[in-house]
Amino acid sequence: MLRLSIVSSILLSLTACSTFLKGTPSSAPNTLAYSHFGIDMSDAPQVKQQLLSQLTQWKGVPHKYGGLTKQGIDCSGFVHLIFAQEFGIQVPRTTQYQMRQGVVVEQEELIPGDLVFFITGYDQRHVGIYMGENQFMHTSSSRGVMISKLSNPYWSGVYWHARRVAL
Repeated sequence: MLRLSIVSSILLSLTACSTFLKGTPSSAPNTLAYSHFGIDMSDAPQVKQQLLSQLTQWKGVPHKYGGLTKQGIDCSGFVHLIFAQEFGIQVPRTTQYQMRQGVVVEQEELIPGDLVFFITGYDQRHVGIYMGENQFMHTSSSRGVMISKLSNPYWSGVYWHARRVAL
């Protein structure tokens, strides 16, 4: 029984920033105009400011599959915690379920707070939070929590789609 529990824990942590789903995710109409903390999620400058405030607290925290602390965090855990702590919005813990939330938005229509998804390898997905001005914050496997540009050749080459979980 202990062995099964350990194996289950390992498998869960390995799928936190990846998924085995194929194809383009569908839209789900579970969006909201205001966060549970009363924040107008369409107020781009306010959302960006709050995200920057979180970035100062998390910048450089190392990547760790399945991690949810400042000792180590993965991409989907970072998204999960930021939305819960800063906006009071519950998004799922894994990339697999995060990519089913909200509605699909075109890259040209991104606003701060939108989730951006990437296909980073065979059956591997990555997620970050759009900040505005072509930038997103995420947990890099090599540099920890940081900001990157969508126009970076690597990220533009693996960009998949974006979702708005709060309207």
